[in-house]
Amino acid sequence: MGLWRAVILQARADAPVVAAAWVLLVCAITLVAAGSHYGDAIGRGGLRQTLLEIQPGDRAVVARTRAPLVDVPGLDSIVRPELERAIRMPGGTVGRITNSGAFLPGEASGATTGGCRVPEGGIVRLAAFQGIDEHGELVDGRWAESGAQPVEATVSEGAAGAFGVTVGDVIPLRAERGGEEIDLLVVGIWQQGVADAYWLGSALEIEGVAVGSRVTEFGPLVVTEEDLVAHAPPGSAAVEWRALPDPEGFRADDLDATIADIAALSGRLRAQLSRDRQAQVATVLPDVLGATSRSIVVSRSGVLLLSLQFAVLAAYAVVLVAGVIVERRRAQVALLRSRRRSGCSRSCRRRRTSRSRSGSSMPTRSSAIGASPSCSTSWGSASAPGTGRTSCPAGNSSVSRWPGRSPIARPCCSPTSRPASSTPRPGTGSCSCSGTSSEPRG
Repeated sequence: MGLWRAVILQARADAPVVAAAWVLLVCAITLVAAGSHYGDAIGRGGLRQTLLEIQPGDRAVVARTRAPLVDVPGLDSIVRPELERAIRMPGGTVGRITNSGAFLPGEASGATTGGCRVPEGGIVRLAAFQGIDEHGELVDGRWAESGAQPVEATVSEGAAGAFGVTVGDVIPLRAERGGEEIDLLVVGIWQQGVADAYWLGSALEIEGVAVGSRVTEFGPLVVTEEDLVAHAPPGSAAVEWRALPDPEGFRADDLDATIADIAALSGRLRAQLSRDRQAQVATVLPDVLGATSRSIVVSRSGVLLLSLQFAVLAAYAVVLVAGVIVERRRAQVALLRSRRRSGCSRSCRRRRTSRSRSGSSMPTRSSAIGASPSCSTSWGSASAPGTGRTSCPAGNSSVSRWPGRSPIARPCCSPTSRPASSTPRPGTGSCSCSGTSSEPRG
């Protein structure tokens, strides 16, 4: 309890210095602990911003091939799992888009059929968009259903403007190859987000018109996959798989693995698809991720350097504060040590004085014996013949006399006692008992 009290008192005496040291220490520990999370947050934020600023088509991984519509399900079972593997780290979705062969304006071309005017001099595309209800928003009508007569279709706002149609209009078409005629009933008009990577920034899908060097395309008129297979012209169809990574799912530590997976996608598809069904992989995402990864490394290095600098500064501050405290306490420590030494000296002197006083005030056993009537010595008594000593009455005392010297008293004690000292008491002829003779030697 005394130690804790002393510590508390010393801390209260140096409260500002101790508080400053604790604040510096806590700040240093917090910065070092949060440094990795801070760097990761900066990396993820920068990566997300980069992916949102690039072109929508650059965020997707696209695999394209041409195949008869009946072969599309088999190709899908190979291509889709590989694309999902390529974006497994950030996560995302994979959608399939199937485009039919070219259609030409039907017999009602240039005429109005239910308010529809089919453009001249161009071709029209039919398409089936898997997951269109997740990437497009209806502004009028509803989504198309399969098996209806006439065939139901939806168009984008751009295509509706190009065709000049509204919900309820019929668009007559004729296949370029085979000559099959088909009437499409417009049941819905939808709009899409320009920044949505699902549409790849395609002018035909967003604006409804794509002007080429040789031909102008209109559309697409979106139907269900079942109706596309049933009414598409013979021949191969263009099939696309669009893998869309989740921008929120990217992590700075996973970029290298994601780049490696996407780079290996083409080789894995080549090994599994037949020679006449090879898929072409189109993406610039690995290059974008590689540049972002290098930027993240630089950002993390800056954060780490700042953390180390603050840690060094905190350590120096702690050492400096400790030195200040030691310097402030140096005089007090010296004073305490001097008091301790002086206190020991006074204690020793008191003990010695107490012992000397107790020794002079308490009678010894020999003095008690010397004061008894049975132990008395008369100075100047006759010595025993031939011995040079006085006789000791009752056998308890004697006085030794040596030629040319003063008489010396010997203890007058009983044979069973051994006194501690022999000291003549001033003014008396009695003695205090001693265990040794006080006879002079030599």
